[in-house]
Amino acid sequence: MRSLGLLVALGACADSGAHLTFVAPEGPADAQAYRVVLATPDPVVLVPDQRTDVAPAAATQTVAYYRQRTTAGESVGKVSGVDGLTLRLAPEGDFVDTTFVPFVLFYDGDGAIVGIGTYHQMGAKDPAAILVVSDEIDKYEVAVEPVTQVTDKEHPAPGQVMVVDCYKADQSKFASGIVWRPKAGGELRLMFPDDGGLDATGRDLDLDCDAHPVTAESAGGDCDDSRGWFHRDAAETCDGYDTNCDGLQSLAVACPATANVCVDASTSSGIAICDDRTGTVGACQSDPGCVCAADPTKCTSCKLGYDVGSSAGTIKPCQPGIGVLGTQNRCELGPCTVDVLAVRGPWKVEVAAPSSSPAFGPRATNITTQVMIKAKYLSGSDIMAVPGAAVGEVDLLVTSGNTQHYLGVQLQTVADSPGACQGTNGSFAMECTP
Repeated sequence: MRSLGLLVALGACADSGAHLTFVAPEGPADAQAYRVVLATPDPVVLVPDQRTDVAPAAATQTVAYYRQRTTAGESVGKVSGVDGLTLRLAPEGDFVDTTFVPFVLFYDGDGAIVGIGTYHQMGAKDPAAILVVSDEIDKYEVAVEPVTQVTDKEHPAPGQVMVVDCYKADQSKFASGIVWRPKAGGELRLMFPDDGGLDATGRDLDLDCDAHPVTAESAGGDCDDSRGWFHRDAAETCDGYDTNCDGLQSLAVACPATANVCVDASTSSGIAICDDRTGTVGACQSDPGCVCAADPTKCTSCKLGYDVGSSAGTIKPCQPGIGVLGTQNRCELGPCTVDVLAVRGPWKVEVAAPSSSPAFGPRATNITTQVMIKAKYLSGSDIMAVPGAAVGEVDLLVTSGNTQHYLGVQLQTVADSPGACQGTNGSFAMECTP
């Protein structure tokens, strides 16, 4: 793919092609360089469920993706007077495309983007296409908006732009594209080629190169396609960023043992609640597995029935198990909220308010003395376990007003002899204590 020819049209109005006149009343007054990127007008993909901020529980938005088709050259050297600058684009050789959405990027001496120019049809907020043909003259007024370039530690606000960098197999860095939020209209993402060429129209919509592409139908488990460290499989830490896209404002983290804290034997750590909005960690508390091993009478647990496994040494937990767990006076100040923060072991655990038709999910609201809990094994039907042994742990957060309480639950199988799993409506009883 070759680029289009680009000329500074110094009064050469008789020359055919697209004549772009830049209007920049608010700046930038000048630039050190510019680059003309021509995006394909078809298709412009609208991707839903992209975060508007890096913080947990941020709102979501639908963003427009544009892919570079080619370039029309670039200039290095001071550009005096961006306002009024005129360029002419003309096709060269056998270039057959004729319509493009232009993005003209203006840079300062440090290589930061300080202005972006696009063409808009009258009254429209979205960038529009221009016509570039060799046998006619077409004139366009390109509006330039001054921008401030930000890093990936913050999300672009109106009037800001972020360059998304990726790394190749040899660890060399390249610009994958930009995220731009104009002062008016929605967020725009412009994708550059990732193969050293000029054409990005064949790229998946994976701007941050994290192997979690997005589509017009789905965010694909990537709530923020502008940062490679945000996606559904990312490790979550207590840092103020919702990197795994779960939307939870709190999470359970390991903490160093203190006095009177019963620790996990394998990690020598207790459990603490992190406020992931601020990156702060609460007091260290006992690990539920340690509590159950040290004193079964103080153990908060849910016991699943089981059937004989299909091979020696395995059992088949009856699932999904549904039980009712006491909140242990954690909601005494009024109705509270219960969140599933973490699950250790291959289980999916959900909670719900007590009801004949419970609506299970990661959060249950309007909880008083009891909360329903459902556990489903995710790694097939059989499990290597001794009857009566622990098979997983669940970290619950009980929030009452402005007060948060940790509630750790150990998943166990019953200790008595197995029985055939028989349930009603696809679910099985699970006995929880207290």
